[in-house]
Amino acid sequence: MNLRPAQEAILEYENGRLAISAVPGSGKTFTLSLLAAQLIGDGRIQPDSQQILIVTYLNASVDTFKARIRKRLTELELSTERGFDVRTLHSLALE
Repeated sequence: MNLRPAQEAILEYENGRLAISAVPGSGKTFTLSLLAAQLIGDGRIQPDSQQILIVTYLNASVDTFKARIRKRLTELELSTERGFDVRTLHSLALE
């Protein structure tokens, strides 16, 4: 996998809040999907008691994120149903 330096820096994330802003087509969804699966796969979060939350603007992005994270978790032979949630900003505000 050939990642740009900015993408590699994101994958080195340790903890706390993380916000990523970039132009369309820059690889945000790809990189964040890898990061979510990596955090679950490395055991840095415990899927039974902790959760990664990804917030986006579009419903279509929610579906894309979920599919990509599940695909990567499947490749790692991990559960695809726990440890992360992807929501729109609107759905999060309504909760």
